[in-house]
Amino acid sequence: MSSRFKLSVITDEITQDLGHALEIASKEFGLGYVELRSVWNKNIINSMKGNRRARRLLGKFVFR
Repeated sequence: MSSRFKLSVITDEITQDLGHALEIASKEFGLGYVELRSVWNKNIINSMKGNRRARRLLGKFVFR
């Protein structure tokens, strides 16, 4: 069964700690997609620009 929709989770609904949220989404939920709204108590618009740490974590858990 295929769908155009991809199941994902909004990481800040799990926790503001992006690394922990990604670990839960990957290992416990088995997801391949996440939505970032805020990380480390900062809005994504303000905190992602040039944020190597977040990009590294997303790559580590192979999220899209």
